[in-house]
Amino acid sequence: MEPLNDPIFGELIDRDEAGDWYRWYEIDLFGERKSVRLAVTYTAKPTEAQQSTFLKFEQHKQACINNIEKAIFNYYNSILEEVRADLEEDADEVMPIISTVNELNDLVTLEEIIVAPSDREIGFLFECTWEIEHGLGVQLRDNEVTKVGFQDVII
Repeated sequence: MEPLNDPIFGELIDRDEAGDWYRWYEIDLFGERKSVRLAVTYTAKPTEAQQSTFLKFEQHKQACINNIEKAIFNYYNSILEEVRADLEEDADEVMPIISTVNELNDLVTLEEIIVAPSDREIGFLFECTWEIEHGLGVQLRDNEVTKVGFQDVII
């Protein structure tokens, strides 16, 4: 399939089996630059709503990233005690006690950013050390974190 050139998203490489357009996207998270898959979902081409949502994210990217990092840090600390109790001897490796946001860099890996067809929503899908099966998801709506939890809160 031919790439799709979009004025907001740039060159979208291809459509995958789910019908999502995607490209690689650079983002700074937890103190490091990452290259992740940016997916524009469920459309023959990006909609005006998707373009507007992504453009607003780009305009306020650093504030959004700071909010995402803080939300994950707060979520991590809210489940820390319970999950560590279940992990027993592996707790220090899988879910160590941390005191700064940047320490999450070794514990979570951003895999994909999804710009949803619905207005104003972007999902961030992470792998994480403490929840290999379900991963971690963060949802932004109007550039505000609205959900943090298993990836299925996003997809």
